[in-house]
Amino acid sequence: MLTECKSYADSHNVDYAFGEYPVGYLFYLPDGHFSVCLMNANRTPLTSNDKDGLSIEDKANMSDEFFAYFGHYEFDGEKVLHHIETCTRPDWIGTTKTRFVEFKNDRLILTTAPFVFNGKKVYFEVVWKRC
Repeated sequence: MLTECKSYADSHNVDYAFGEYPVGYLFYLPDGHFSVCLMNANRTPLTSNDKDGLSIEDKANMSDEFFAYFGHYEFDGEKVLHHIETCTRPDWIGTTKTRFVEFKNDRLILTTAPFVFNGKKVYFEVVWKRC
């Protein structure tokens, strides 16, 4: 179960990517498959109930406040490689994302390698609690 999803810019500015109280699940199966979904618990309500006529703003909010992907994984004791087969971001399909692994008390902490976003060096830290 997801407990935190934070991004850090320039090693000190914190942003809560899916709000301060995100929800989500991460599953690692013994056969090497995984699935992850992350969502802002306080999603923005739609401005219309018309399923076929959502506004651009509604579509953008839906995209910004929910993220999911699945595929197969490899774990070497220090990092996990997520080989992505399907994702809400089409540009991630067919890629491999590395997550550095830390076990702390009853938490699994997955951290991305730093990357440049909007001109700043950032990284994400996602904290999971076993259900």
